[in-house]
Formats: sequence, structure tokens, C-alpha cells
Amino acid sequence: MHKILVPVDFSEASVAACRYALALMHQGASEVMLIHCFTDLLVSAPGPPLTGVDPSQRISEEILHGNEENTRHMLADLENNLAKTAIKAGYSGRIRSTFLWGPPHHQILDFSTQYVPDIIIMGKRGAGGLGEAIFGSVTSKIISDARFPVLTMPTGENWTRPENVLYCTDFTSFDREAMTKLVSIFKESSVSIHCVHLSSVHDESAGHKMQQLQNTVKNAGIEKNITFQVIHEKNFEEGIDNYASRQDIHLLAVLTHQRNFLERLTNPSMTKKLMRKIDLPILIFHDN
Repeated sequence: MHKILVPVDFSEASVAACRYALALMHQGASEVMLIHCFTDLLVSAPGPPLTGVDPSQRISEEILHGNEENTRHMLADLENNLAKTAIKAGYSGRIRSTFLWGPPHHQILDFSTQYVPDIIIMGKRGAGGLGEAIFGSVTSKIISDARFPVLTMPTGENWTRPENVLYCTDFTSFDREAMTKLVSIFKESSVSIHCVHLSSVHDESAGHKMQQLQNTVKNAGIEKNITFQVIHEKNFEEGIDNYASRQDIHLLAVLTHQRNFLERLTNPSMTKKLMRKIDLPILIFHDN
């Protein structure tokens, strides 16, 4: 892995994403790129430029444009602090930052297309009222539209490099590519990958499909500590929760075609108890 892209809005979640990026830098990433998308409501508002405004309106304009300067300073400070942390820890990669103008969703996608990161790391919650959603609106859009793997980070925990990763498979043609990328991301660590298929019924064909996947991975030359298992659980989310608890899973990896699962997993109506248990970093691969 060479390049990590981290969109930041200075919320707790985006700071957690930065910490995780540093942890991955320890595993060989050569660069962490921070980007912040700034939207000045005064400049972005439709209509002609403001003319003939009274002093109070001019003060408001100064405040809004002052916010840009303050935000630039915040981004620079974050970059410097992360760089100092990386140097102190002995990491060889570098930290960079870019300040962008415009709607975050479009700017992040456009920038990622040019930058071509190995992974995008984002917080599940953003700053402000919209951040109350389990998945911030921007993060949800990036998950849907980005061409690159997206890792979403929970808040409230000091997440470090994972030792156990759970990869959920539905036996698609993209499994081999996704697992190859997964191994590449964590190739410098001793991570164990648990390749699991969860089924609500006893399906004999699932065992055969898992064996075929195991053979495919082996023939592809993917060298990593990988276990393959079919688990029967009536409730999919509880099955994930139970397995993650038993195996001390630190990260969950899924494909975007499992959209129904993602929506259930991040649904605010789920019990708080279950959400606390399953609130893991989630790595999303795109099956296209």
C-alpha cells in the first residue's frame, strides 16, 4: 500500500480516521493525504455579488471569509501534529494536505480520481447536525460512488492496527480481487483474515462454495493467515456480532453489493447494545 486519502472535517470521527491512517503508515504506506473541503456560504450562495451592504453585512462577510483562513490554519496544524507523531514513532512515510473549495462529496470523488489512493479513510460521523446519522451523508455518498476501497471509522475508541479481520463473503466473482486488496492493505502486519459466509439455513452447497473459494485464493498465491468458515445464524447481524466477539475481530470487510447488510448494520433503529458491540471499523470494497 502506498497512498492513503483522509477527508477531514476536524470532527472526532475524522481525527480517529487520521490516527488509523498513521497506524497503517507503520505497515508501509508511503503517504497520507489529508483533504478538507471548504464551502463559504457567502461565496457559494446564488445571485449577484453583494453591493451596497451596510456595515453589519460587511462584518458578516469578513467573518465568513475569516472562517476560511481559520480552517486553513486548522488543516495545517493537523498536518504538522500528525507529521510530528509519525516522526516520533519512526514512520518513514510523509503527511501532506490539500485545501479544496466546494461540496465535499464531489470534491472528494474528483480528487480521489486524480490522486488514485489505495484506500480512503473516513469517519462515520461528521461535524454538525448531519453528523448525528450513523453514517454521515458525505461518507454514505463516497461509499456508493468512489472507485477505491473505503474504510469507515467509529468514534470514541483509540483504534490501532487490526490483528483479526472478518471478511464476509456471499461467493461472488469479486471475492478473489477483494481478498487480494485486503491482503495488500495489511501485508506488512501479522493480521489474520477470517473469511466467513453466514447463512440462516443449513445449505450444503455453501460448504462446497467455500472450498472452491479457498482453492481459488490458494491458486492465486495469496499468502496470508486466512481461515474459511460457514456459519449458520438465524439473524445476520447477531451472527456478525457473535463471531466478532468470539474471535476478537478488529475490522469488518464487506462488498458494496451487500448494500442491504450495510443498511441494516448502520440503521439507527437497532438497539444501542448491539450497535456498541458491532461498532467496528468497516472496510468496503466495490464489486465493479
